[in-house]
Amino acid sequence: MAAAGEKGCKGEKARKGFSLIEILVVMAIVGILAAVAVPSYRTIFSQSLQREGMLYLLQLRSTQERFRQSTRRYQSLEVLQGHIPLSARLANDYRVEVQVTEPGDYFVSRLIPRTMTENLGAISLDSRGRREPSHLWP
Repeated sequence: MAAAGEKGCKGEKARKGFSLIEILVVMAIVGILAAVAVPSYRTIFSQSLQREGMLYLLQLRSTQERFRQSTRRYQSLEVLQGHIPLSARLANDYRVEVQVTEPGDYFVSRLIPRTMTENLGAISLDSRGRREPSHLWP
């Protein structure tokens, strides 16, 4: 048996490094793994962003109910944002909209995506507890 670095069988040199084929095989495996992992990551990221948005709308509704108990009417977005600001993560992807009827006895709050994608859609909650889209809400 030849020692490391010595010649082996009839003029065979000791190998140092990787061959081009080995590197290409590794790159192909990494590419396949990335092709599978990236869409899953995007889906999970979008779902977590939607869940955070739903939590924000629920907190907004709770704040609205406290205002209604003390002032006998629901408040506008300008008043609400001082009490419950939108997180930076949500602000990057969503804008908030709150519509209050004139007597102040009904409101609808919405998170609307800044750019429409297949993974992010509008989320809404009103003062009567209606949630849209219903398939997203638990």
